[in-house]
Amino acid sequence: DQRDAVIRMVYVSEANTFQCTGTLINNPKQDQTPYVLTAAHCARDQARASTLQTMWFYYSQSCNSEGLPASHTERYGGARWLATSFANDMTLLQLNDAPPPGALFAGWDASAVPMGAAAAGLHHPHGDLLMITKGRMQDQASCYIDYTSPRPPLSCAPEAAVDGGFYRLTVDSGGIEGGSSGSALFVD
Repeated sequence: DQRDAVIRMVYVSEANTFQCTGTLINNPKQDQTPYVLTAAHCARDQARASTLQTMWFYYSQSCNSEGLPASHTERYGGARWLATSFANDMTLLQLNDAPPPGALFAGWDASAVPMGAAAAGLHHPHGDLLMITKGRMQDQASCYIDYTSPRPPLSCAPEAAVDGGFYRLTVDSGGIEGGSSGSALFVD
């Protein structure tokens, strides 16, 4: 079911088009306000959020198929930028368009994830159909993102930091590529 909360995102920054992943998340009121969590380097201000296009149900109908489900839809209304944390590379948006019928509002929890816990990321590498990466929580890392670069690189310290702000995942299957940025980490 979680795949129906994950969206492919396209936005414009300085006359260039970029792709990222976002996740539709629920709020404590459960009032279906269309909040999307993504990476700060994807949409860190209102200028970028205003150009946002979203692709829903952008996954194959079956294994080894490139056919999209009939429910696939796109929205072009942009979003309202609400918050960004550069320290954690996180942005919270509120979509201007309502999600399509069948979209799932993913739950979230700010509690620490125990090391060794199984986790998965659902994402759109290079803007492709939805992929899954599975693994286990390895440790926390202290990372830095150079936001002055058009394609901000992520640099992590080699040693783990207890309050590093980033989780490091030991990947068992799948991978992460450009366009995967902004995907949520699903646990349990």
